[in-house]
Amino acid sequence: PRIRTWKLRDSTVANEFHATFTEKVTVAATIDSADTVEDVWAGIKNPLMEAATEVCGLSKNHQWKRETWWWDDTVEDAVKLKRTRYKTYKALAKAGQTSEPKDAKGAYNEAKRFAKRAVWQAKSKAEKEKFAYISPNDSSIFKLAKQMDRTNQDVVGEKCVRNDAGELSLSDEDKMKAWVEHYARLLNVEFEWPSDLLPEVPPVEGPQPPVTLDLIRKALGKMKCGKAAGPSGVVSEMLKAAGEEGIELLRQLAEVVFSNGVIPKDWEESYILNLYKGKGEALDRGNYRGLKLTDQAMKLLE
Repeated sequence: PRIRTWKLRDSTVANEFHATFTEKVTVAATIDSADTVEDVWAGIKNPLMEAATEVCGLSKNHQWKRETWWWDDTVEDAVKLKRTRYKTYKALAKAGQTSEPKDAKGAYNEAKRFAKRAVWQAKSKAEKEKFAYISPNDSSIFKLAKQMDRTNQDVVGEKCVRNDAGELSLSDEDKMKAWVEHYARLLNVEFEWPSDLLPEVPPVEGPQPPVTLDLIRKALGKMKCGKAAGPSGVVSEMLKAAGEEGIELLRQLAEVVFSNGVIPKDWEESYILNLYKGKGEALDRGNYRGLKLTDQAMKLLE
């Protein structure tokens, strides 16, 4: 389950979130210079997550339903008969009788075979009706081909891949090792670049320029909604709905980060999603595009 942060796009929910967030933080309290970056970050993240959980709530696990576009009355009656006979068989078997459960089981097996045949016939009939009006000279065949191609491209990184030794990784542990080897090599390659062409710039001395509230507002206004969260779970919808109190806390966080040169541990981590490019062998890790999900608050300061 995840927090329903998409509800924050509603102004009513956003106002309620702002009121709840304001209750959980004290904006007037100044950040002590002795506080670490982790303390300042926790003072923002925890109220945001708690307020979002209370106001927006958590999503439920998706209830996947079987494909029933071919379902008809014949299949409905056959399945009902099969279920009825199955309940009768289980009730007689639980009662401890001897001969009647055998007859009931035979009747249930017969109903199950009939139900399977009814499903097969319904699927065949529905497929014939679906493809009856598709012609090679009609544009509908291209539409169907695109749908089929898009369905076949739904391949993600948890599928089996080959490691550096060319062996197929089957278990979750082996697949994780294979991806670690791939990204350790991919993300640590230093390409040759002409360092002599870099211009000489005099060193900058003195304190860093202050981070103002206007800078935070402008950066927050440029952030898009609906983006995936990083390891901390904070998204731009939360930061925008936090109001002026959240902007002040973000400004204080930026001051601490820039003055100490240290970022929170949550910002050092990221999620990498492996997306198949749609071409080449799916077992080759080079045919996947790695999408790196970093923390939204770090993107704001960047």
